[in-house]
Amino acid sequence: MSKSYEHGFMLSLLILAISGVVWLFTPLIPSLFLALLITITTFSQYEKFRKRFSDSISALIMTLLVPTTLILPLIYILLISGLEISKLIQIINTNFNTGKIDRLASDLSNHLRPAIIRINQRNTKCSAK
Repeated sequence: MSKSYEHGFMLSLLILAISGVVWLFTPLIPSLFLALLITITTFSQYEKFRKRFSDSISALIMTLLVPTTLILPLIYILLISGLEISKLIQIINTNFNTGKIDRLASDLSNHLRPAIIRINQRNTKCSAK
């Protein structure tokens, strides 16, 4: 009878440990997937270098090539796009204030109101037939 309690206790400890590991690594999952993607895409090149050079030299070459060909351009693109987005937000904030937006919305509704009334009148005439 105590064996069943031992198995249940060990199973609950296992479930608790797995949930703790999942909770711990949840913030790191995107980084792990990026590292996995980089590893998968560059492994064939590493194998080519390994046939030519030793393991340590091949690893050194790949360690230098991956940041310069993949990571630095990505950082540059993200930096430039962030700066451009901040400039765009600043332009939008300076060119459009709430008064202008309210005025544009009221002008738009004033121009669209007669068209909407005509469409409603046509629909009521069609449904009456």
